[in-house]
Amino acid sequence: MRFLLPILLSAALAGCFEVEAKEERGYDRHEWLPKWSDSDGDCQSTRHELLVQYSLASVSFTNEKGCTVDTGLWLDPYTDNFYTLASDLDVEHIVPLSWVHEHGGAN
Repeated sequence: MRFLLPILLSAALAGCFEVEAKEERGYDRHEWLPKWSDSDGDCQSTRHELLVQYSLASVSFTNEKGCTVDTGLWLDPYTDNFYTLASDLDVEHIVPLSWVHEHGGAN
């Protein structure tokens, strides 16, 4: 199961490190990370479609429209911890953005 979920990272791990100001780190996260798309027009962004797909249990949504996942059950393959709040997960990256920036990712 670990190899199926490499796209799910816990924000709890990222929360262990203090986020530096743009001036200190030399880049702006928002310049690197685009908005999530909803290419099929069903009101769920790609992020939320992935959360639904990889949840190990039924998900609940923040409203009746079912656009935004609220809860489910996800396994973090890096820590073997389980998470139930979608807001505790990052889906957009495996390699830390700071590492990419420091190693010439903008080029």
